[in-house]
Amino acid sequence: MNNTSTTGPVKSIALTGSDQAVATAQVFYGMIITNESGAAMNLHVHNGASNSGTAIIAGSYTQNNQTTTVWYGPNGIACPNGVYIDVVAGTPTGSILYR
Repeated sequence: MNNTSTTGPVKSIALTGSDQAVATAQVFYGMIITNESGAAMNLHVHNGASNSGTAIIAGSYTQNNQTTTVWYGPNGIACPNGVYIDVVAGTPTGSILYR
């Protein structure tokens, strides 16, 4: 494979288990979510610094003891205002993939 991309590799940041902002993100590529919380887990991904008045660009509903992988590569979803993770229910673990 000849990778001639000059944009650099995709980065990851660990989920905290509650709402969080990824202020340095400009492109959302996806997420890897594991749910071991004992109940179903639901989260929304927003284009912006919060969930107030910002569009939901992705989401995940993951049953207990399951893993969900979401990938929007190779171009991802533009998020010029950052990425915000809104944990609606449960306690997710995993990573957000961004650039």
